[in-house]
Amino acid sequence: MRRAWRSSCRPSGKKGVATGPTYIFVIGGANQTDALATALEYDVGAQVWTPLPDLPSPRSHPAAFALPDGSVIVAGGLATIDASLPLAETLILAPGGTQWQPLAPLPAGAARGGCAYGIVGAQLICAGGEAVTSAIIRVDAYDVASDSWTRLEDLPAPRAGTQGAAIGSRFFLAGGADHLAFDPLDTLLIYAPL
Repeated sequence: MRRAWRSSCRPSGKKGVATGPTYIFVIGGANQTDALATALEYDVGAQVWTPLPDLPSPRSHPAAFALPDGSVIVAGGLATIDASLPLAETLILAPGGTQWQPLAPLPAGAARGGCAYGIVGAQLICAGGEAVTSAIIRVDAYDVASDSWTRLEDLPAPRAGTQGAAIGSRFFLAGGADHLAFDPLDTLLIYAPL
């Protein structure tokens, strides 16, 4: 009988995950007591995990984006395993890079972790999330070419505890909660910029 699931990475949760054509990046995360600074790359063809340089500081719940050139971007996150210390940093690691480099941080008032994220066109979308004691309503987009963040139209209501999916020119945000509690909603929000 063929095994359907195999391979493993370091035990952790609450990490940022980004995919490219032949690789998966696993960034930050948390164990039972602390946020983590680890970063890994998985080569799908070779089925091999490779450690990447650690992040400059630990973070759980970051947004992670893989670029076509093999770079990976991480945005925001939480410095702890709860929402008490949201981060605004945006960092990039170039292919073969030995150190994460700073990019434009999330805008003032937009530091957060746990946003639903994905790439729509040339925009890296970070929608909703959590900071301190609140679910977040705002949506921000990062433009790689200009190294800048732009605030987009807010969500209809705050959202935390969910993921996003980009398909074509649309971004989908399913479920989540409108406050920091496990009280899931059955909504599907769709962002279609064009």
